[in-house]
Amino acid sequence: MSIATRDEVAENPEVPLRRRVAARLTPGAEAWLLRLVAAVAIIGTWEGIVRAGLLTEFWISRPGMVAARLVDWLIVRGSMWDHLAATLQAVAIGLSGGIVLGIVSGLVLAKWQRLQVALDPFIMGLYSMPRAALAPLFIMWLGIGIESKIVLAGFVAFFVLLINTYAGVKNVDPDLLNAVRTMGGSGTFLVHKVVLPSCVPWILSGTRIGLAFSLTGAVFAEMLAAQKGVGWLISRSSGLFDTTGVFASILVLAVVAMGLNEGMKKLERWLLRWQGEVVL
Repeated sequence: MSIATRDEVAENPEVPLRRRVAARLTPGAEAWLLRLVAAVAIIGTWEGIVRAGLLTEFWISRPGMVAARLVDWLIVRGSMWDHLAATLQAVAIGLSGGIVLGIVSGLVLAKWQRLQVALDPFIMGLYSMPRAALAPLFIMWLGIGIESKIVLAGFVAFFVLLINTYAGVKNVDPDLLNAVRTMGGSGTFLVHKVVLPSCVPWILSGTRIGLAFSLTGAVFAEMLAAQKGVGWLISRSSGLFDTTGVFASILVLAVVAMGLNEGMKKLERWLLRWQGEVVL
């Protein structure tokens, strides 16, 4: 029995319309169509529950009100852009510092095993604890300005990059290292041509995770004490029992997080194109 191709299914009038339409779509387009359908279903259910009186607008707002608030914040008054810029600035600076320090520290620990043995319990203790618990301390030290948000965003990313870099170095193929040494490769050559390229997937994976953690850390610090930022906006809306404002702020953060994650995926594919197709 032969298996019909996608083109044959799409052109066959005896196949149900739903299957013919699905066969004409590329895998990427089909994925986005499914996501759109899911979003419409969620929004429609949410709107219907509120309009039916099952829950009140005070507790969960409704999509129409959230959309109107976003139009006001993003287009009419444009106030959201200043808050979003403050949050993303803290994330960008903090994440950049966390990436650099994390990679360097991971390489140092992998190089000097005794140092890793001495610091391992302390590193794992800090890594395992809720690092957001340190936000009040950073705010006490650095104030309610952007500095405390930058430090917390960098701090939470630092440990992810440190551990991923260390794991990447330890997972370098020993046979490859021995082969390069046999051909006369020096320590510096090994690091630049073997160790670091082998660590790139680990570092990129850590960067993607660190990005999410940095965004969470910056927003959490803004919710505690800040002058502006999306986290500050969430805290302010919550204090005023403005459910619509809370949902609008959360939606902006969700869209930004999805956009940053998709951007990291594309960067990862481009940097790892020498490995062939990478499924993410």
